[in-house]
Amino acid sequence: MLLVVEVSSLSTAKQDESLRAVAYAQAGIPSYWRIEPDEGPALYVYELNGDRYDPPVVHKAGAVARMAVPVVVGFDPAVLCARR
Repeated sequence: MLLVVEVSSLSTAKQDESLRAVAYAQAGIPSYWRIEPDEGPALYVYELNGDRYDPPVVHKAGAVARMAVPVVVGFDPAVLCARR
């Protein structure tokens, strides 16, 4: 597995921020993206460095988040909560 993407909720916020990130790092998953809907939304991007993730790069709504690992993609996190 190259990437895990999770959408955080009030009921899982603490687990998402700590326990799950540790478990994914121990499993060797190179990239972990956490979406925080209540932050506009915001996208937190974690990259594996050895056996743990570096501090996340935070992408806020209103700006294009560009990633090259594990896939080349770019999008504004605001589209994640856009009404269709």
